Amino acid sequence: MKKLLLLITLCCALSASRAQTADTTKAPPLPAHGADPDGNGPVPADSSRFFVKMTDPPAFPGGLDSLHRYLSKKMVYPPALLAAHKGGKVIVSFIVEKDGSLSKLTVPLSPDALFTTEVMKAFKELHFIAGRQNGHVERAFTSVMIRFDPDYPGIF
Repeated sequence: MKKLLLLITLCCALSASRAQTADTTKAPPLPAHGADPDGNGPVPADSSRFFVKMTDPPAFPGGLDSLHRYLSKKMVYPPALLAAHKGGKVIVSFIVEKDGSLSKLTVPLSPDALFTTEVMKAFKELHFIAGRQNGHVERAFTSVMIRFDPDYPGIF
């Protein structure tokens, strides 16, 4: 019985080792000299990449306190939502370009479309200090949370 069990185990091990061919055990080679993995030529040096974590992340001139003071001057609490005593958190995400301008503004979280409209209007005019990665100015993805509180309608 032991011999039969040993024979079955060896047969299974042998068939499993033969199932892996050279194609399945090796990863494909990486493209050389910046070539596109699809073989369509080199990837341009100024591609659309951006960083999420950086050694020196992008910042608003003066910091977050300054940003919130600026937003308090530029944004208006929607009157209909203020009357309904509705508030909430709005998260705005964007890419800070190398020149400090913002692109790809999105609002992934907002309790109401009126809040979204107000935030988008204010952020379209903003300029940040661009982020740096290892000493080089690079594009960076970042998010900011803004709180709409009906008890404090002028503070964001």
